[in-house]
Amino acid sequence: MEVPRTEADRPLWLWLGFGILTLVLAIIRKPEWALSMALMGGEGVVYVVLNALMLFHAYLYLLRTEKDRDRAIGLFFWVGVVAAVYGILQSSGVEPIWPRAINPFGGRAVSTFGNPNFLAAYLAVAIPLAAVKFVDAGTPTRRLIYGLLNLVLLGALLCTGTRSGWLGTLVGLAVVVGFLWRAAAREEIGRLLKGVAAVSAAALIGVMLLPGPRKMIIERTKSIGLSFEKAGQPLGQRVLIWRCTKDMIMEHPLVGQ
Repeated sequence: MEVPRTEADRPLWLWLGFGILTLVLAIIRKPEWALSMALMGGEGVVYVVLNALMLFHAYLYLLRTEKDRDRAIGLFFWVGVVAAVYGILQSSGVEPIWPRAINPFGGRAVSTFGNPNFLAAYLAVAIPLAAVKFVDAGTPTRRLIYGLLNLVLLGALLCTGTRSGWLGTLVGLAVVVGFLWRAAAREEIGRLLKGVAAVSAAALIGVMLLPGPRKMIIERTKSIGLSFEKAGQPLGQRVLIWRCTKDMIMEHPLVGQ
């Protein structure tokens, strides 16, 4: 079996090798914590091998033709649409599967992902990809289809109430614009920005017409501008984690803890 080679191979293997090296150095430096560090660090190594290396090369090996890749992307979109519609219904208080509504996240869309943050991460990847398909659509009909696809995905993203997911989607779209700018595709950039503005406005209006999502989105949006002290426990915990991470990096900036 011949595994396709790409320009990403070397950075991925260097990343994995550096992670293993820092793990070994940390164990040598603090042998009394060797078992716990080996278990936690080993979990990270396995994660990188499975989700970065093996999954990436499996994709390259199984989807060698343009037709195969289009089918995989189409499946990715269909999964996103089903999950998005289910999430919007959940956030609106409609539970089409279980006998009663089960949502421990205060009305935020969960769908089949078990956590609104996981659903938002999926949508944050799907939306920029759907935006690229919108720009690349050769006919008005295909452009309409991808516009509606983005409408559903954006609506579900808003219903997740995940602020980091909102930000991640904006960053993803900015990266798309950057690539188009680099390719001197000025007309495509204009088409993308107009499409994103129209779809975003339609998704926001549609979601805000639903009582459940409207209240939750307003509350989540207001919390963005609050100070760390007033934003509540979740943000306070994150800030504490970030500060501890910064302190750990400053102690050993090269090989970590």
